[in-house]
Amino acid sequence: MDGWRQESLILISGSYIFKSLTPESDIDMIVLLPNYEKISEINLQYTNNLVFNVENSLYNIIRRLEGVTSLFKVGGRVPLLKLVYYGYDFDLLFVGVPCHQPFEFLQDWTNPILLESLVYHQQQAQQSNFISIKNLLNWDINSDYNRRRQHRLMQHAKRMWPIIAPGNPPQNSGFNINYSTSRILLSEMRLDGVPFEEKYEHFMAITSINLSPNNSNNQIFEEFNNFVETRIRLGLVFNIENISEIDYCHAKPGRVWNNEKCPSIITEKNINNE
Repeated sequence: MDGWRQESLILISGSYIFKSLTPESDIDMIVLLPNYEKISEINLQYTNNLVFNVENSLYNIIRRLEGVTSLFKVGGRVPLLKLVYYGYDFDLLFVGVPCHQPFEFLQDWTNPILLESLVYHQQQAQQSNFISIKNLLNWDINSDYNRRRQHRLMQHAKRMWPIIAPGNPPQNSGFNINYSTSRILLSEMRLDGVPFEEKYEHFMAITSINLSPNNSNNQIFEEFNNFVETRIRLGLVFNIENISEIDYCHAKPGRVWNNEKCPSIITEKNINNE
């Protein structure tokens, strides 16, 4: 980091800290960004430029390093860099450090001071209760079904075993311990572990096919695979769990590469769609 931002600091997190690292695991690292004003103002464009776009950004510095065989960037509120360095997978997550102290001294007032009257808020509360009762009396079967469906999805998605870690919650390892994953963990604790393929009877796989493999197209294909792995997979799990007949869904991130001729039934379907 000295060649990029000397004030930056790298912390190792993820499975390495939890002592659950396997030979297939990647190394998760958190990069603490320096106390720049623009970051404290949550200027997302500035943060992404700092990491990805400008000539002296960390992305361009890493790209020129010897031993880097794969490098991809995922922009957003919490930028992410995925790279392969001498055969090892690394995920770099970037977090802005607050520029101010979160603690403030409150004045010790000797005499009581009226800050705001509560009469107006009491009137608002009464009106709100009246509207709620009216909505309950006017029962609608469609809205009730949607409400129950949303409630079940929230029950599956809410955190069951919260773990406090220095990462932003969407990228936090403990954030994914929801209803389904807690059931899986409890089952693994009680029973001896068996191969994933022997645990269940029904499976669903996402298949990505590169019809025109070449140097330029392979880069786009890899970025698409990253998008599928980080975005579509999670959305698919939530939609499956929303089916009342399914108890829980066990996702297994990972890829199986297979270099062979694409089946004709898929290529013909692709041509017909075009």
